[in-house]
Parts: sequence; structure tokens; C-alpha cells
Amino acid sequence: MTTTPFIRGKDVDRVIETLIDSNVDSVRCVCEAAVPPHWMCTLGKNDLIESFIKDMETEDPKFCIRQNLPTVYEIAGMADTFWSKTIINTNSLFGKRVKACIFDRDKCLDIDTKFDLLTARAIMEYNTRSEIYAD
Repeated sequence: MTTTPFIRGKDVDRVIETLIDSNVDSVRCVCEAAVPPHWMCTLGKNDLIESFIKDMETEDPKFCIRQNLPTVYEIAGMADTFWSKTIINTNSLFGKRVKACIFDRDKCLDIDTKFDLLTARAIMEYNTRSEIYAD
């Protein structure tokens, strides 16, 4: 069962059609990442910040401005699809050739925390009000 409440049947159909129409092992839903990995860190000894991407030069100004960074995507986990032969032949769900099915970020909200649940409720309430007051 998915914990992405805004997925619809037509979204699942789109993912399945992408698998059927592509020469791939599987299809995974993605959305543009909220935070680029270039801005992520780990904590070292005494809570000193260390760059998550080890070979990155953190003083390079191109990494300070989001617009200079490459677009990156995160796995949305809303409706992954794969062939049964992929599991049998590769001993994995996704295989080697994995195609992205890109969705808007608001469609990909995944409820993992209390904050996520509150966010989903607020979006649902907003959408309900918008439908009521829409012309």
C-alpha cells in the first residue's frame, strides 16, 4: 500500500504504459529533489559538518547557488513497475535499465512523518475549499 495519498489511477496507468512502451527492466516514479545533494552533509567528530559528496570543493561558488546546480531527482516511491522476468533474470526488482516517470513534487508527497501527515491534510483541505469556491 502506498503512502502517497495524491496518486490517481491515471498516474498508475501512465507508469504502466511507460514500462510497456519502453525497452527497460522497470520504471520508477521520480520528482525533482527538494534539496540538492550538494547541500547535504554528514556530521563528523564534535558535530563538525562534512560534505556528503566527498570530492566536492565546497568553496566553489557554483555549489552555493541552486540555479548553478544540475537538476537532480528523488525516487518518489508512488508506483514502481517492473517485469516479472526482471526479478527472475536479475534477482532484483528494478534490473539495470530503469526509466524515470517524472511527476510534479506535489503529487509525490510521501507520508513518513507526522509533519508529512499534517502537510497532506492541509493540501487536501485547501483542494476541497478550492473545489467548493471554484467557478
